[in-house]
Amino acid sequence: MKYYEVYPYKISRGHSATGMSVLTLYEPTTHQNIPILIGPHEADMITIEQEGHKTRRPMTHELICTIFNECGLQMKDATIDRLEDGIFYATLYLDDGLSVKHIDARASDVIILAMRMGVDIHLSQAILDEAGYPSDFETLTDPEEEEAPTLEELEEMLHQAEEAEEYERAAEIMEQIKKYKQ
Repeated sequence: MKYYEVYPYKISRGHSATGMSVLTLYEPTTHQNIPILIGPHEADMITIEQEGHKTRRPMTHELICTIFNECGLQMKDATIDRLEDGIFYATLYLDDGLSVKHIDARASDVIILAMRMGVDIHLSQAILDEAGYPSDFETLTDPEEEEAPTLEELEEMLHQAEEAEEYERAAEIMEQIKKYKQ
């Protein structure tokens, strides 16, 4: 099965009587958005990670990451594998030094842990086909421009996008930085 790297970039809060939020993931290769319904606590945790805030005491996801580190577990991958009846199913891949364990988890938890641990988030082609919709996000550079931005310019653009909380733009810039470094 083919997987695409995705980036969490936008949270729309309070979309139901239960206070659920919509996390929109962005896939820069196909320029598609993927909406995922998440709880208010998970929305808060993703926002904390995106904005780089530190809490006074460890939150649940921070505690889990500390446990992974203290127990010698390395998070290898985070995938959102399938969508059934409106529910996203995800998998954490943890390496204990002897084997890689596959742990079933909620997509929101996988996303938060991946962000916290600096691991890429991957989404299956099947979900992209079923739930993805075209993004109105435009590419950063004009293909007819003679000169592409330098790495330093891209990093400054990324900083500005993050400061302005333009996470879709930040995801696109991150993808360009990644290509630049290859």
